[in-house]
Amino acid sequence: MRRGAALIAVLFAVTGCNTPTTTPFDHGTKAPGMEKLSTAKGAPAPVVTGICPQISLREGTAFLRKGGKGKNGAADDQTKLQYQASLADTTRQCTQDETGATKVLVQAQGRLVLGPAGKAGKFTLPVRVAVVDGDQTVYSELVKFNVEIAAGQPSGQFLFQKEGVLLPAGTSATARVFLGFDEGPYNTK
Repeated sequence: MRRGAALIAVLFAVTGCNTPTTTPFDHGTKAPGMEKLSTAKGAPAPVVTGICPQISLREGTAFLRKGGKGKNGAADDQTKLQYQASLADTTRQCTQDETGATKVLVQAQGRLVLGPAGKAGKFTLPVRVAVVDGDQTVYSELVKFNVEIAAGQPSGQFLFQKEGVLLPAGTSATARVFLGFDEGPYNTK
């Protein structure tokens, strides 16, 4: 009986720690005691937000192949494949500041596998992070993400992380974060 009561007490304590300080309906209202929190500069501390957009991997952009093309771009020649990279499981963390803007920390698990023509070393992968709200792109950045494969290893895992993905105040709850490889020009929109 004591064991069950102790378990319930622990669950209540954990649940209390995970309660968001704001919800989508009370923008700016803070839980009791939150008004005392501040940053080193005296500005209000960011709080966990109730709106945090889901991350989606766009079809066709979760994989990146380098090399492996035949002469003049003809049929694939697998003996010339340098590497293949992939993105899989994703997660995010959101905070909202006093203006209502939301900052998102985006993370994705990835893997890089060397091909027959590949050599261990450092690789730069082009990863696009974009936020779409309805039919409007509110954030887009192409990140040069570095991955290293140790000598003697045929593959390696990595954790892609991009901090500070900004959703302006007024972004709807249906906004989505899209993530994928993009070999386009490196720019910020």
